[in-house]
Amino acid sequence: MTKYRKIMVVVWCFMWLLILYCLLIPDRFTYLKLGLILGLCVNFRLTQLLFGSKVVVRRASALVGVIILMFVIFLMLPGRNYSISSLRYRYIKCLLTYKGTHYHWGGGNSFGIDFSGLVERGMINAEFIQGISTFNPGLMRSAISLWWFNRSASALGACYRGDTSQIMTSSSINSVDYNYIHPGDLAVLADGVHVMAYLGKQKWIEADPKYMCVVIVYAPRPQDVYFTSPVHIMRWSILTKHND
Repeated sequence: MTKYRKIMVVVWCFMWLLILYCLLIPDRFTYLKLGLILGLCVNFRLTQLLFGSKVVVRRASALVGVIILMFVIFLMLPGRNYSISSLRYRYIKCLLTYKGTHYHWGGGNSFGIDFSGLVERGMINAEFIQGISTFNPGLMRSAISLWWFNRSASALGACYRGDTSQIMTSSSINSVDYNYIHPGDLAVLADGVHVMAYLGKQKWIEADPKYMCVVIVYAPRPQDVYFTSPVHIMRWSILTKHND
């Protein structure tokens, strides 16, 4: 093995470690996303250079290249109408998959998640799954945007990038008029320190630092500061378009 090839093997192994690191670390930092994309691109090319003499590798590389090209073309196609009710139902299901997940400040996956990461990741997953299952590039683009641009609780309450809209304000979640909110709506505390998602029947899901995990709670909760503080009720913009 030549010295140049040994160096490439070392870089190839390092990049796989980088990819695993970026996938397993729960934090939503931009450098992790850049590292994941860089690692995949570099290792794709290094795999071709190191093992390109093998027929199976050449065929696999060609197949991956075609899949990537087709996916890019797919993302460039116009979005189509989608069922809001189906997307809302899928969003609730995706949120519930994180029940019991360990609380991790700044986290955004099943290895650790915080309150804004929970409501954001649930929508990313819902849009991705429905986008693929219904062949809708618009939903896929929205999922990618949600993944790339992190949203804090305060950003969700401020309608960051137009992703949410305000439905109402209330003196507390305990006093909210539930006739005007739908499953999937968000409750953002007026001071921007917490957010939770509504599941229906006065049930809410949140990543609570007090319990150090994702929990489902029922309103009213007279002794819970999150339920007795002023709150903004927000709705994902993608769940407000009338195109069922």
